[in-house]
Amino acid sequence: MSLTRRKGYTLVELTLVIVLLGIIASLGAAFFVPIVRLYFFTPTELRNEYVANRIVETIIEGDSEIKGLRIIKNIVSASDASISYVDADNVSASITWNSGTKKIRRTISPPPQTLPIEAPTHDTLIIGTTAGVIFKYYDSSGLPISTPVATPADIARIQLDWIAYTGSGDVLSAQGYYLIHSGVFVKQF
Repeated sequence: MSLTRRKGYTLVELTLVIVLLGIIASLGAAFFVPIVRLYFFTPTELRNEYVANRIVETIIEGDSEIKGLRIIKNIVSASDASISYVDADNVSASITWNSGTKKIRRTISPPPQTLPIEAPTHDTLIIGTTAGVIFKYYDSSGLPISTPVATPADIARIQLDWIAYTGSGDVLSAQGYYLIHSGVFVKQF
């Protein structure tokens, strides 16, 4: 009796090849996805970046209604989530982060305005890189000042370390998160 050679692959061999290709593909995706994210931005990421930069610009530089933190007469009060000040034109303002809505509001005169003013219904949310801390304060020698600040006149620099994102749940897995590291040297006069 002669033995004939079989042509084809067994089910076990096919399954092993498919499993190995799946492992190689998942490793390749884990390597290439971060690289692709570096060069391509989604519309959500671009919108979050724009809104977050407008908020920071309005807080630091001001707008047509009030001057920002860069040009202030004095700081009235300062905490992790809010700052009240009087600008160079003697206009009082308060900037407050709401931990419930995760939005920044500025109050010059009632009612409060959600920043940025030109897009008050935006879906970009803001949180601090440190839980509950939106504003960090430093004295003239660069040392951190604990909050709430007992003597606001000692503030020489205000640091903003934020994450702007859209969605809910874990921020770093949310849609289009954007890190902001900005600050301003304050010249109270």
